[in-house]
Amino acid sequence: MSMLMKSAAFSICFSAILSLFSLDANATVLENAVTVTPGHSIVYDVPGATAAYALDRNVVEARLSAGKLMVYGFVPGHTVVVIISGSNTRNIDVTVEAIVTERKKPRPETRTTTVDVRYSSGGRTAETTIDSIAGVSASRHDLHLQTVNNLGPAYASEPRVYVRSGSYAVTRGQRTLTFFDAYVEVSPLTVDQTIVRGLHYTDDRWKIHAGVTVGAPFASTILPFERDVVIGARYAHPLTPRSSLAPTAFFYPSRKRNAGSGSVLSLAYIYDDGQRTKAFAEIGSSHGIGAAGEWSYDGERNRARLKGRYMPRDFAVIGSSLLTGFYSDGWWSGDSAPKLPRRSTIT
Repeated sequence: MSMLMKSAAFSICFSAILSLFSLDANATVLENAVTVTPGHSIVYDVPGATAAYALDRNVVEARLSAGKLMVYGFVPGHTVVVIISGSNTRNIDVTVEAIVTERKKPRPETRTTTVDVRYSSGGRTAETTIDSIAGVSASRHDLHLQTVNNLGPAYASEPRVYVRSGSYAVTRGQRTLTFFDAYVEVSPLTVDQTIVRGLHYTDDRWKIHAGVTVGAPFASTILPFERDVVIGARYAHPLTPRSSLAPTAFFYPSRKRNAGSGSVLSLAYIYDDGQRTKAFAEIGSSHGIGAAGEWSYDGERNRARLKGRYMPRDFAVIGSSLLTGFYSDGWWSGDSAPKLPRRSTIT
């Protein structure tokens, strides 16, 4: 009961803080990539937005009120916040950075387990989240499970209890085998920023995924109501220590919303100097020819990112972005002078 009371108190405080910031005209202008620390929040201006949600609510919480978006960091990690404005959507990359503190050298083997229980009186639902980590970074086991129990009235086809998200990952060096849910980012022309429920294997060269997409906030007990089958792989062949060539093939045998069940074959060039500059270029074939590119720079005083994508109308698409055609985005952020705390942003 005490945990439920703490969760309810947190929700009340969270809403109160957002209400106070809604009266403040000095909210931060929202960039396409933001950073927050655990236990802290940032408020942004998002005029015209009607809804916002985080793809991984275990990492951050996103709340929208009176044209203000609050992003609150829970634990270190990376996720995407989706902002809806009418018929348009905008994806914001959110990173929760750990606060670096001096600590004693950890023991070779560690085990951490946390259990979080929340109750929502509005929807009369109880959420239970279990996270467990065993081992060290080079050899570890990660378990995550989040279930939802509907305590209020439900439709005939709606389950009382269902799995919102869950995963079990085994890591050995650079190799990771994940069962159930994984946040998949392969390439802009194939699978990008999409949660896939199934079996996943990744290492320094291979990315292999097989399962179904998880897009709707409601689901049956295990499988989501709205789902598409995803099967594919990417292999990165090194060209130099900083660059590689990556052929990719993905198949969507159950895809019905697009022009037939489709497949995508692509070839990508990847450059990463390991410090500041990254570049990506991809060309793909699926009921037509598509192309995508991205460039980013992360310096001490300046950060910039440019990306573009074109897919013909009948190009097979899947996941969080179902739009074809031409899309481009770019932003720059930098300090005006090394000794002044002034920062400029162009989007």
